[in-house]
Amino acid sequence: MLETERMVLILRRREIELVELQSLGKRVDPSSATG
Repeated sequence: MLETERMVLILRRREIELVELQSLGKRVDPSSATG
């Protein structure tokens, strides 16, 4: 069950990161955001 929990946490992180990147992507360049 720990593996499934990890997957859920990772997916949540991915979603949050994507949302943040989308909101900040307008100001910051995508190339610098990866660093």
